[in-house]
Amino acid sequence: MQSRRLLITAFIVLATAVMAHSSPARADGNDGVETILSQNGDGDTLIELVGGKGDSLVELPWIPAWVRECLSREWSLYQKEQYLSQYTGADFTVEGLKSEGLDPEEKWAAVICPTAPLEHTWDGIGGLYVTWRIEDGYPQVFSDWLVARAAATLQLHAPVSSASPLGTDDVPFITQLPTWLWVDEDQWQPVSVSTAVVFGAQATATATPINVTYTGADGETIDCGPNLGVPYNYDLKEDQQSSPCTLTYKHSSNIADWSLTTTITWEITYRCVPGCGSGTLGPTAISNEVPVTVAELQALLVKVPGT
Repeated sequence: MQSRRLLITAFIVLATAVMAHSSPARADGNDGVETILSQNGDGDTLIELVGGKGDSLVELPWIPAWVRECLSREWSLYQKEQYLSQYTGADFTVEGLKSEGLDPEEKWAAVICPTAPLEHTWDGIGGLYVTWRIEDGYPQVFSDWLVARAAATLQLHAPVSSASPLGTDDVPFITQLPTWLWVDEDQWQPVSVSTAVVFGAQATATATPINVTYTGADGETIDCGPNLGVPYNYDLKEDQQSSPCTLTYKHSSNIADWSLTTTITWEITYRCVPGCGSGTLGPTAISNEVPVTVAELQALLVKVPGT
């Protein structure tokens, strides 16, 4: 019988392998498909997005694909034995079950995962993840799967920062002058998804932004923590406002192609009811790199007539 280890623990192990060997994941934006490079960071899952738009949606890649394809079903004891017999070759009949004092119509539940690796199936039986008698209540491994299913449906927006100056060709960043950076409040909101109620249980996964950092192309990084940054107010003078989140580019775009990377770290938590627990799945950082234009102000010395 399948081990009753927490499925979430297995995900952590699987994630390390997936991040080390997987092809790039993808996120869809209005301008086509953006490229995400997934890798295992320092205890975090890091998703590196290049050129993602604000409406690009990113799925958490550390939930194995086979988990997303699982289906739950209710069946009778007879139907369960019939399914098992395809793999065990066991011979059984309704009369045989009755002769053993069993009710062929007894209600059972199951989670079937067609593409699950054999080590994650019930006694190595292809596709069957877990099955149990409904009146006994669902086992821990079922609620773990339900939590994973909720986390697998979380979609987070690619982080896009606001800046002053804008960093465009028309309004470039200026060398040696601080660039103000901030995240709009609509990007700094928790995101929650819930599964359907399955055999009386329901799981909810919530992603909450907890940290933002900015990195310039020259490697300078500003960690603003949970501070969104301060929007620049063009109605105020420079000495009337300040920001804890600024970067300074030292060279113009004539020297090299510069970029700005915004990284938001999300804390992923879950809650399963009734009575099947709550906890933390760990942080996930989504990093988005966009090109910027940096200009250099030139001083012009003019000889004043008569001097």
